[in-house]
Amino acid sequence: MPFETYMKYMENNRDDMPLYLFDKTFCQTAPQLASDFHVPPYFTDDLFSILGEDKRPDYRLVCFLRTSNG
Repeated sequence: MPFETYMKYMENNRDDMPLYLFDKTFCQTAPQLASDFHVPPYFTDDLFSILGEDKRPDYRLVCFLRTSNG
């Protein structure tokens, strides 16, 4: 779904369970955002690092959502 279509959906959305937009490849598609991503201190033990980058589960993502104002 193009982002523009998603934004139109969210502007008119009244669903109890709205669609959310996730991007697990934002570090590749928008590298300027990658430098803003930091793992919180209590999650610094990376047990998936032994799997290598090709087998590790997704751990960085951006979630877009719109909340109601009342």
